Amino acid sequence: MGYYLLDHPPASRQFYPTRYETESGVVVVHTAESVMDTVGPDTGAEGVAGFISRRNDPGSYHCLVDSDSIVDLVPPHYTAFQVAVDHFNRHSWGISFATAADAWDTVAGWDNAALAQAGHRIAVYALDWAQRVKGDINRAYEVPRWISQGEAQARTAGMVLHGQLQADRSDAWVHHSERATLEARLRLIVRTEIDRVLKPPEHGGKPMLLIVRPGNDELYVVYDGGVMDHGGDSINAYAGVGLYQADTDGWNRYVKQNYRAREIANKDLSQANKYSPNWPALLG
Repeated sequence: MGYYLLDHPPASRQFYPTRYETESGVVVVHTAESVMDTVGPDTGAEGVAGFISRRNDPGSYHCLVDSDSIVDLVPPHYTAFQVAVDHFNRHSWGISFATAADAWDTVAGWDNAALAQAGHRIAVYALDWAQRVKGDINRAYEVPRWISQGEAQARTAGMVLHGQLQADRSDAWVHHSERATLEARLRLIVRTEIDRVLKPPEHGGKPMLLIVRPGNDELYVVYDGGVMDHGGDSINAYAGVGLYQADTDGWNRYVKQNYRAREIANKDLSQANKYSPNWPALLG
């Protein structure tokens, strides 16, 4: 899976392929003000993505989610047209739910499923940002907290609602009676998803390299379990390294870890601080 707006070039400009500022770790949470899809498979995110590709005025995000889908629109280092004030687009990352701001808490089960999708995707971004931009994967924990408009303007990492930043907007749930509950749930999901990566079960090693498969939400993490000396054998020198893959059910030891983890560990780890599409190719 790639990026929707790169695979489906929009009718009018909906992004810039660069940033005017360094990404701040500010995550802007939106609703697309679309109709919630509650019949059969949820195609809400895909429908909004199609609308964005056809629209003739600016309006886009980095990612869309619904109750069963995650649709990445543009890479994180691109500028999406998501907030119309105060140059937020220059440094923030935007995710939108394919529903309307007043539709929360109206369809049983939809909220939980959509929040789970969004929480997972925000965590993926937080981990990627922490490593690629800040050079420290553990700084991902700066993202799962709610920040004020002033903090967002100051480029302080965290999550903020679109309606907090732009006076003529109310998304994702600024005026909703369940706002506090929705925010608490999303924050907990993001934090838990980050814990999965940085605190995997039965492993005390230090995270050494994060691999994000571009255009997807697959995560691989190499852990340094202690370098073992085997006479300088380059294949066995990192026998203590483990490679883990995150999925929706938790952490699974990657099936090719015994060889591939060591192979990756022997590569130039300066790449660990870059968002590079070359790393996933090593997984075979």
